[in-house]
Amino acid sequence: MYKHSPQRVRVDYPRQVLVIDWTDGHHSEYPFRYLREQCPCAACVKDRSQNTPKILLDVAFRLDGIAPVGNYALNLIWGDGHAHGIYNWDYLRDICPCPECTAAREARAAQEAASPGEET
Repeated sequence: MYKHSPQRVRVDYPRQVLVIDWTDGHHSEYPFRYLREQCPCAACVKDRSQNTPKILLDVAFRLDGIAPVGNYALNLIWGDGHAHGIYNWDYLRDICPCPECTAAREARAAQEAASPGEET
């Protein structure tokens, strides 16, 4: 079961952002480039974890399509044909780039770094 669910999802192509209004009232705007850089597919996660990101051309950051995956996620189709990432609602909420969510992620990371080995 997922903690977060969207109330409304829309793509703003002129601004190149995916916009999600969440049922808890939160508002998220994800730039296409950011979403591609945070792709959750196995290959992209491996590249990020090994600190060997792919060099992507501008076409890779063009969102060519979006499709629902059941009632729990979105599949984003990128201009270079990459379409393996399944962005579930909790993942999207966890990577929300708004200042509030970014500050919360940074605070959690700082807390984890200060007390390694302890669960928060």
